[in-house]
Amino acid sequence: MDAGTTTSYNLIKGTGSINNYLQLNISNKSNGTNASSDIVATNDIGDENYGYIDMGINSSTYNNATYSIGGINDSYILCYGSATTGGNLDIGTGSSASIKFNTNGSLAANERMRIDATGNVGIGITNPAYLLDVAGNMNINTPSASSTMTIDAKNSTANPAKIIFKNSSGTGDFKIGADGGDIVWQGGGGRNLQMGSWHGIDLVGGRTVSSDLAFTTGPTRPITHEYSTPTTP
Repeated sequence: MDAGTTTSYNLIKGTGSINNYLQLNISNKSNGTNASSDIVATNDIGDENYGYIDMGINSSTYNNATYSIGGINDSYILCYGSATTGGNLDIGTGSSASIKFNTNGSLAANERMRIDATGNVGIGITNPAYLLDVAGNMNINTPSASSTMTIDAKNSTANPAKIIFKNSSGTGDFKIGADGGDIVWQGGGGRNLQMGSWHGIDLVGGRTVSSDLAFTTGPTRPITHEYSTPTTP
């Protein structure tokens, strides 16, 4: 259908009144390995390759390893700009509301992550108080390489980079901080700062090179204090 030049916002309009879901349904009845059901919006220079956004679902026997979304019954939203400039896919809300991500269902209990109206991201928590707020365990793992977490202080003594281990009851905390120069370990809350290891402790200082941390033995360490392993736990 070609509407030609029009001033109407509604090319297709459907209305109804039902105390249940009211839908526009597109269903491809083919169960072929390349079959899918799609809704596509194409821009003024778009074609089958670029300049469109596609929302769809694969067939029950879909099998095409060419695409990353190649599983049976997989659903997707894909944005293809031009061959040279691409095109961003913007997902957002127009008011002070959150973007929520669910898995394994659409109930409130199935929410896994949200981005709230202020930009805070919560994983496992529905009211994030920080730019990233995680309720649960985290793992950083780089296969076949070292894993690194970097906190950049921008060489600022006024705003040092910090890792804070906090007791939510307020009975103590532990801070590791750095300002691009000094490194500080600090215990707080009127509690002791303890350091120990069952297999001994090596304190190393006086490094003369700026290479990454490396462990060596014997006299190559400028300063070494080693405490022997206790005889009983």
